Amino acid sequence: MKYIKPTMLYLLYAGIVIIVCIFMVQLVAANGIYPSGSDTMYHVYRGQYVYESVKSGDLYPLLNQYWYNGVELMRYWPPFTAYLMAFFDFIASGDVFNGYLFYIGFIFIGGAISWAFVGYKLKRPVLGCFLGILWFFIPNNLYALFGEGNLPRALSMVFLPLLFFCIYNYYLNENVSNLVGIIVFTFLIVMCHLGYAGMVILALAVYMIIYCIINEHSIIKSIRILISILLGFALTGLYAIPSLHGGMTSGDNANKLQLFFAPLKTTLNPLYRITDNIATFYFGLAVLILIIIGIIGSHKEQEAGFINAIIILLLTSSSAYYLVKMLPGSGFLWMIRFISIAICFALMSFIYWKSLKRSVVILLCGLLLIDSVPSAYFIYGDKTNLSPNERLEQKSDDAMITEAKKITKQRLALMDLSSLGADGAYLTAEFNGKTKSMFGAGWEASVTSYNITEVNYSLEEGYYLYMFDRLKELGNDTVILKKSAIPLKFSEEIDYNILMDAATRNGYSLYDSNGSYYLFNLPVESDSWGTVVEYKGIAIGSSANTSALNYPNIKETNDTNINHYSYEELKKYEFVLLSGFTYDNKEAAEELVKKVSDKGVRFVIVGDTIPEDKKERIQSFLGVSSQVISFSYGYPLLYAEGMGWMDCDLFPQEYKNWQAHYLNGLDEVKGYFKDNDIKLDFYGTVYNDNISFVGLGLPYYLSLTQDDSINKFMGEVLKISSSELPKREIVPIKLEHKKNKIIINSDKDNVNTSLAFHDIFKGEGIVNDNNLLTVNKGETVVSYSYPYFVSGLLVSLFGLIFSILYIILCRRLKK
Repeated sequence: MKYIKPTMLYLLYAGIVIIVCIFMVQLVAANGIYPSGSDTMYHVYRGQYVYESVKSGDLYPLLNQYWYNGVELMRYWPPFTAYLMAFFDFIASGDVFNGYLFYIGFIFIGGAISWAFVGYKLKRPVLGCFLGILWFFIPNNLYALFGEGNLPRALSMVFLPLLFFCIYNYYLNENVSNLVGIIVFTFLIVMCHLGYAGMVILALAVYMIIYCIINEHSIIKSIRILISILLGFALTGLYAIPSLHGGMTSGDNANKLQLFFAPLKTTLNPLYRITDNIATFYFGLAVLILIIIGIIGSHKEQEAGFINAIIILLLTSSSAYYLVKMLPGSGFLWMIRFISIAICFALMSFIYWKSLKRSVVILLCGLLLIDSVPSAYFIYGDKTNLSPNERLEQKSDDAMITEAKKITKQRLALMDLSSLGADGAYLTAEFNGKTKSMFGAGWEASVTSYNITEVNYSLEEGYYLYMFDRLKELGNDTVILKKSAIPLKFSEEIDYNILMDAATRNGYSLYDSNGSYYLFNLPVESDSWGTVVEYKGIAIGSSANTSALNYPNIKETNDTNINHYSYEELKKYEFVLLSGFTYDNKEAAEELVKKVSDKGVRFVIVGDTIPEDKKERIQSFLGVSSQVISFSYGYPLLYAEGMGWMDCDLFPQEYKNWQAHYLNGLDEVKGYFKDNDIKLDFYGTVYNDNISFVGLGLPYYLSLTQDDSINKFMGEVLKISSSELPKREIVPIKLEHKKNKIIINSDKDNVNTSLAFHDIFKGEGIVNDNNLLTVNKGETVVSYSYPYFVSGLLVSLFGLIFSILYIILCRRLKK
């Protein structure tokens, strides 16, 4: 390609970039759908939160009181995006929607500069400038920004080409300045999005292996690159160490894994986006053509990037899911989110492929440009010129949020199963006035995620007594309930009556409704209140809490280890349900159970979840062991004392192959079944009449099916009715939020404040009760500070010192 003077070219390029940026931002501003994206308003809210906090003198806010009963909004997502959004809010004089437009303009310009710099360094300025403008409009990049609304990942795309350039370049010339670049850009990407940085590093690891196989004598270079990447990670220690403790690592990612794979006929079909499927991941047919040509015709220095890109593409396919899920840490391998990484590999190898004929380069650039056109809807939208405020106002009115906020005294729960996404979280907490909300966005940060999940599940399955009781426990005096989320179990009239009866029994009344929502209100006098509660039983173990859905008078816990519970604590209850429990000391656990049961407290132990005895290598407790048995489609007839023979409903279709456990070693058998004419036990007692064992996975089966016969059976075993509610009393409290401090005044002991309990909390007499803060009578001062500050600072200092020493060492070695 004929050489063009860089000064004139880049002046022209700067003008084009500015014009395109202004034009693009104007189109977005008038498209009637901005800010679009399922998570966009979460990041907009974070930016606004930081902006307002800094204005008030709090340079690094730790606790936000408006989402999730209190949330560490800056802990589990890196702060870079939030502070950049806050800066643009400042530029926009506090208008968060104009600040968002500045943000997307920055991402466009940042990507344009990155690729232009690569082109300049490689003496391919025209191709670098073309890729710089194209990079923003790559379909998958547009989808990340405007479809998913993942603003941190979109920001990391600015630095991704620069990181790859430094790695490619170091392999070719071993310039130590490239190692500095690797450290810096790794640091920046981590500070944009920690999870995505992990994906980038994993893709780079595969790339380095391929490169070493293709290119001899590259192992030492790869080791130096890897060290640089690790040092970049270490620099983020002050942020990364706290973020890796708590919420972000506790989610059940494995259950969501299959959602992040897609058929190749979707990710490679350019026409798929035209037929109302614009909101989808798209790899690109043009990119695939480029990769195939590159693998066939490029040199070995570029070939590794093309091969790595095709490997990533294949691993994003639906069929690859079954392979990926077997890998260690597969719960975090959301492969479809690797697409932009693969595209960056392909484009970087493309710009490094200097021997490719000009005509082929032009043809491929044309194909890449054409392939991006169908995704332009994200830019021009509906062209209605509807402002964000008008659109959100309409949403707020339609969902009764505007009306609900007027009557809310303490906290509002929007029970819509997240149908409004992050918009709903923003509308309830921030839009047209601040209101505390049980929900939020960015679930990784929520310590009450379990509580919320159970409340949502109770709505989906129709456990309305549990739902309203726990909504009260979480401090909600106002509840919006989406009608379409209510399951049809009997008839609309019967289901309506059951719902209203559950609300009334818990003190809620129907305040208003429209065609899509019910609005419930709990009459309370105080703007701040907690609850004092008395439960009939307590559930201990990872799977014990599901029984509380059927029997709301069971207390849920978040500590599965029975050794952590005292005799004094357990003897307060009529019964203790153990399911999925653990112990540190088996003998001490067994003695505790015996001692408490001797005082008349009944224990119901689910035999399927007994911990394995490490010495005997069997599941056993108190001399009772459990053995595996499988059923297909349903249980055989089950006999239980006092119930007779039970003919249970079939298993749900997805559980048709049911694995459970029968019991051996019972002192008194009270329930059995026959398998091939062999009598096997599933229910009975041991030691005394107060210690019962139940097998066959019956509590879990009940939570799935709500089978009448098993419901009666478990009610008899627990001696509890599914219609019983705990004795929950509303208690007014005084609550004051100050910088890094909460002051609570209560007139009673053991008051659940409904505030989320965080591991950064410190205060005399405070208790974590099922993820919620409980205090005693009088004034309680809860203080908090930056989590894991010393250890995080030490890791960052380690990264800084060793980065400097490492670069000095590499320079000396090169000399």
